[in-house]
Amino acid sequence: MAKASTACITQKLSEYDIQADHIDELVAELAAHKEAVVEWLTVIEAMHQSGVLAITSGLLNATDNISKVLVEQVLKPQNTQLIKNVLTTVSGVGAVDSASLQHLLSWFTEGSQSAQSALDHPHSMGMMEMWRLLRDPDVMLTLNAAFGFLKGFGHAMAESHPSEV
Repeated sequence: MAKASTACITQKLSEYDIQADHIDELVAELAAHKEAVVEWLTVIEAMHQSGVLAITSGLLNATDNISKVLVEQVLKPQNTQLIKNVLTTVSGVGAVDSASLQHLLSWFTEGSQSAQSALDHPHSMGMMEMWRLLRDPDVMLTLNAAFGFLKGFGHAMAESHPSEV
């Protein structure tokens, strides 16, 4: 009687079969995420059409040169101070409530437009017109806000420099 075989024969896949399996897996993943892939391709096409893709590719290919120039610029004393100033400004603006900042920027924009209009159509202003403007509710509101700002600013200065008050 014949002996039972204990050797396992493993079938080794060829390189072609392995690549075919990988392609099948890739196609299955693409089909499973079709919407995301189509959206991604749309974004890539828009980046290509606008030139952003070429710029990004150029930046990635020139990272050594860009890094060298960037480090050289950052190490200059005036740029180091600029970076510190920007970071300080960002942290200061970050401490302001976003709704308050939005209101301030809106008011600043409208005030700038009004100032530009006054500059575009200049006229001499007498004392009577200045007194009339001081009684204008918008001017009074602005003056009250300005004096409130000055009071808070002065209070903060007095706390940080008590010997100078």
